Amino acid sequence: MEDPADLLGPNLADSKFTRAVSAFKFGSTFKTTKRARFPLTIKALQDIDLASDAVVLDVGASDGVASLDAINSLRYSDYFVTDLNTKVGHIFHAEKHYFYDSNNHCILISSPRFIWYNELSSAVWPFTKLTNNTFTSAPDCQQTTCRYVSLFNPELTKNPNVTVQNHNLFEPWYGPKPNLIIAANILNRSYFSDIELNNAIDQLIQNLAGDGYIAIVDSRETERSSIFAVTTKKIELIKSINGGAETQSLVLSRQQN
Repeated sequence: MEDPADLLGPNLADSKFTRAVSAFKFGSTFKTTKRARFPLTIKALQDIDLASDAVVLDVGASDGVASLDAINSLRYSDYFVTDLNTKVGHIFHAEKHYFYDSNNHCILISSPRFIWYNELSSAVWPFTKLTNNTFTSAPDCQQTTCRYVSLFNPELTKNPNVTVQNHNLFEPWYGPKPNLIIAANILNRSYFSDIELNNAIDQLIQNLAGDGYIAIVDSRETERSSIFAVTTKKIELIKSINGGAETQSLVLSRQQN
């Protein structure tokens, strides 16, 4: 596993940056990603009627490196790369790197030999006590003591039409209304229950600018995706790649509600 402390170095190559970000785990979700995760989906999206002034909303994008292929291939005027966890706090103390979430809770500690996660339930003896002691003794993360590090890939900042920001996919989007929403490797049953997935899907539909498109991608082993055309009257599956995304049937069932 890549050392998350590599994020602190200057001029980090985008591939090394992504590997360092992938070491972080928020709740049950690792921020694992990579380039070229869904090329078939991007090719299919190039064929839809997306205007040059379209707005694209990319949700749950991790560090955004997988979004770069879509950013470089699609037509749009504004592209928003979003994720719930966009930065970490950092303190270096007693030869250890301490990392904190947005609530200033220590979630990860790294040293030259070890990486600790704050998960006592999965620790085995004798590491249970060691892990507990390590996190209990973590210094407090405060505005004056923590250095905050962005988890968005620096490559994204090179495009003036791309905006990176924090966004919870279960909540309304208050930015410009998107014509296309991309949800890649986030809406699946390894992360959420069907009730939660239905809530997320409903919110994505409500976020669209009237008629628009939603692309849901699963590419954990084989790229599977579903592209939907959404209007006020119906939800139409216009492209299913390799059997479609895991949540394809859930999306189509929304028009019955």
